[in-house]
Parts: sequence; structure tokens; C-alpha cells
Amino acid sequence: MERRMIRLRMLDRWSCERIRALTKVRDWINEASRRKLIWARKIREMDENVWARVITTWIPYDYVDRRRRGHPCIRWRNELSKKIGKTWWSMTKEQFNEAMIRHSNMS
Repeated sequence: MERRMIRLRMLDRWSCERIRALTKVRDWINEASRRKLIWARKIREMDENVWARVITTWIPYDYVDRRRRGHPCIRWRNELSKKIGKTWWSMTKEQFNEAMIRHSNMS
């Protein structure tokens, strides 16, 4: 897509780094990961009665009792637990910010 933005073909043999420097488009994987971390920080700081937090942290009632066939659903909390740690929800604000900085340096 970036090649199309500046009207290049593969035959022009420009490196991806050179194209990225010219278009100044961010890598979408890193950007999505960064936005997830920002959303997690906002959710942690919300009151428990705020609708966005209630919906985001909700676990279906029948999820605990039984599980459907196949691979379990992947939730955004699972990815955060892998990146930051299992206790990301109960961390202090400073610990969470340090973990975010550590993770952003790894990406």
C-alpha cells in the first residue's frame, strides 16, 4: 500500500525502510499494540460503574461452567497478560507505567 501511495513498483527496488521514511506511515502492528496498552491504562483508571469498564471486564456467565468445542476465545486481556504480566489489573499505576515502557521498548 505504501508503494502505491508514492507510485512505486517492485521493479523500482526501493527498500521498505526507505519507503517508510518517505511516507512516514507507522507500522500498524506496533500502533495497534500501543493503542491497546493505552486503552488498558484508561480502563484501569475508570470507576467500576462506567459502562466501558463494565463491558470490557465482563465475563459471560456460562463461560465458567462450560466451554464450547474448539479453541477458547482470545480476549484482549489475554494478550495484555502475556505482555505485561498476569497481575496487570492489580498493579499500581507506577508499576503499570513501567511495564508499558518496557513493552514499548521491546517492540
